Amino acid sequence: MVNLLIVEDDNAIHQLLIDILESETSYQYTSAYSGTEALMHLNHNSFDLILLDLMLLGMSGEEVLENIKYDGGAYRTARSWYWNKFGRK
Repeated sequence: MVNLLIVEDDNAIHQLLIDILESETSYQYTSAYSGTEALMHLNHNSFDLILLDLMLLGMSGEEVLENIKYDGGAYRTARSWYWNKFGRK
């Protein structure tokens, strides 16, 4: 089973991602609505993939990536797929 972290502060987009993942049986997910919340989850869990919005309020998705990049934690090797309102990066 693939363990995902969804980091998205827009409720409609967040729910759309959850609806898509719940239609598939091979995904388990954890939700975060801010960069700070994402880092809390990353400090306590390991993930196979992080779906990350770059344009978060407060700590941006780019700042989250920098924290992941420079932290020696187990989640450092997780793959990230990130986007902003202009599309996937």
